[in-house]
Amino acid sequence: MKKYYRAIFLAILALNLLFGYFQYRQCKNMRGGDDNVIEQLGLLAKMLRIIRQEYVANDKLRSEELITRAMGGMVSGLDEHSAFIKPRAAKAINAELSGKMGGIGITTSAIDKHLMVVFVGKDTPADKAGIQAWDEIISVDGEPVQNKSYEDVVLAIRGEIGTPVTLEIQRGMDENATKMSFTITRGNISAPSVWNAQLIENTHCAYFIVQGFMENTPALLEADINKMLKEHPDIDSMILDLRGNGGGLLDCAVRICSFFLPEGQLIVTSRMQNTDGFEDTALYEHSHYAGKGMKVKDNIKLAVLVDRNSASASEITAGCLQDLHRAIIVGEKTYGKGSVQTLFNIGGGNVLKLTVAHYHTPNKDRVIDKVGITPDVICEPPRRNRRAFHRRRFFGKMHPQYDHCVRAALEAMEKEKQQ
Repeated sequence: MKKYYRAIFLAILALNLLFGYFQYRQCKNMRGGDDNVIEQLGLLAKMLRIIRQEYVANDKLRSEELITRAMGGMVSGLDEHSAFIKPRAAKAINAELSGKMGGIGITTSAIDKHLMVVFVGKDTPADKAGIQAWDEIISVDGEPVQNKSYEDVVLAIRGEIGTPVTLEIQRGMDENATKMSFTITRGNISAPSVWNAQLIENTHCAYFIVQGFMENTPALLEADINKMLKEHPDIDSMILDLRGNGGGLLDCAVRICSFFLPEGQLIVTSRMQNTDGFEDTALYEHSHYAGKGMKVKDNIKLAVLVDRNSASASEITAGCLQDLHRAIIVGEKTYGKGSVQTLFNIGGGNVLKLTVAHYHTPNKDRVIDKVGITPDVICEPPRRNRRAFHRRRFFGKMHPQYDHCVRAALEAMEKEKQQ
């Protein structure tokens, strides 16, 4: 019996020692180096107490609001993509993850730092409310879009089906511009992300505009490619137009790259650092490879059009195909958004969106974030009337053969054929 109690005592002692080691390592991490977190938190608490006691309008202050602002400020100085997300916006994120995300039926494009509506679906909530193609979005639910990433704005517009969203838009340009506000109820929407598939006149080149990397984008592009190849079996080249494409889902970029690469080919690697309670900072990698499925033959040349608004998944696609010499990249240097954000639920309905990794193209020494993808062939759109140029491109009022960047891509692929 004594041996039994002794065994229990030793087990409890071992658990306490292990717990104590956990606490020691955690405290050591918090107090590590020159950054004494515990003391700094004490300063924050002292500052909060002084403000609550001494501020001239302290009767209008709420500690919760002050702490929320402090948390937002803490994250805002890290990078442009990390953010403290309040419950209302966090609810939209949770709706996305649970499959209950709705929309209003528009497709947007970032053009020259302006977020433009380039497509409004017929009979969608946006169409019924009066949103028109080529309206510029100024704010979403009172939050200006100017300093937000493309992905964050799109996420803010989307949300749980049946909930309202208010858009402030500007219609027209220059002195004829008019600001308007619309409150729209989100619905179950499937907006197109691939369009204008066509054979460029007097060529054997297929042309596709890919305007987002959404769940259905790879399937839409695959269907259009197969249709074009069936209708025009003599196709010898293709152009993917990613200009103004602000990105989307990583998995969609991997699947689209897979159309043009052999199974098992490395497409992109994410690298992150992690510090836990036991080990020093370590480097972790996660790689994505080309899968099975539809494959475009290697003898069909490929060009990818990009501009300074091509970001995230667009840059992963362009960077991968450029590194592997599968495509010629034509256009402007891209935006330079090549980072991974993870969502952490921190209580009270709040979410911390934190940058945890950076993407690397198949040439692992090349990063995308804050660098972008430099094209093989530089081609810039007209400096004047840039938005009018893209408007004609999106709505089919300008045939691809009259787009000077498309012509540059055709010329570059022709030279490659002759080599």
